[in-house]
Amino acid sequence: MSNKRDQHSLRRSRLLSLLPSQSAVLLSRATDIDYFIGFSEFLEPTEREALAYFDKSKTILFIPPLTVMPEIPDTTIVGDSSETTLLSHIKNPNIQSRVETLFVDMRSLLATEYLALINSYGKPIQALDRNFVWKLRMIKDEDEQNAIRRACEISLISFNQLVPQLKAGITEMQVADLLEDLMKKNGSRKLAFPTIVAFGSHTALPHYQPGELTLVDEMPILIDFGATWWGYRADMTRTIWFGNHPIPEFSKIEQAVQDAYQKAVELVERRPTVLTASQIDAVTRGVIEKAGYGSQFIHTTGHGLGLDIHEPPSLNSRNQQLIEKNMAITIEPGIYLPGKFGYRHEDTIQIT
Repeated sequence: MSNKRDQHSLRRSRLLSLLPSQSAVLLSRATDIDYFIGFSEFLEPTEREALAYFDKSKTILFIPPLTVMPEIPDTTIVGDSSETTLLSHIKNPNIQSRVETLFVDMRSLLATEYLALINSYGKPIQALDRNFVWKLRMIKDEDEQNAIRRACEISLISFNQLVPQLKAGITEMQVADLLEDLMKKNGSRKLAFPTIVAFGSHTALPHYQPGELTLVDEMPILIDFGATWWGYRADMTRTIWFGNHPIPEFSKIEQAVQDAYQKAVELVERRPTVLTASQIDAVTRGVIEKAGYGSQFIHTTGHGLGLDIHEPPSLNSRNQQLIEKNMAITIEPGIYLPGKFGYRHEDTIQIT
């Protein structure tokens, strides 16, 4: 395991190097704070549980004293994240004197926090370009790669344990509960995202959430799920036919999706670091179009993932982002026939 103190300090230095000299950064997104500071014990990341400030000489984590205060190297911990406390610290003359511009994340900062800064900080405030953040977060270091790999292993082990337990009469919700319990028993502290379990015609809805539909013989099942390891996420989808006699159209769609998936994986293996996101999407989509189902492939070919389940790069037809070494992406072609069924196959892929 690498030295965490050096790791997070280096990440902060790299972000500051992309900004004008004498800049400071205020982070308000939970996964950014995890990545750049090292604090990850968020009860509910969608709420304001912490703010993190850093410049070239000072790092401060603001967090309400609702749990045991963390000990983070080279970081001052303040037991309050209110606007008043934030301003009282970052307006300290010893800190503010070395800052010319404060960069804030407009996508996650609360309006009240932004107004307080504008009215009281006294120095220029600019929007932090998220592309600078993602430029760093898209490339996974060894620890991140190992964590994603372990999350994937837990996901696959759990799914393989689940399949023999599928039986007629079980509901979508019961299957989701069972799979989530298996992932936790196998080491996943939290879910990567809400588990999708769909039976029958529900499999034609890519983001369907499980309900009370019961499983019967000769029915398709689609399960989209993921475990986590140290906050890093896996994303996996499997579609199976429950029974011994899949209808011919299901088998045809299964073959098209599997062919599209394999073509994409082969392309990544042959040409890593010179591919664009749009090229992967084009190859995948081309296979499905050739099979006659182009209009039924209704989402992107995949996405990046890490501390967030959806990160850049998006594998879509317009994205010219190069697929670089040490990125983690999903490849997830799918075909959906409304009112009938759908088929999706997805794995998490590390670019090596």
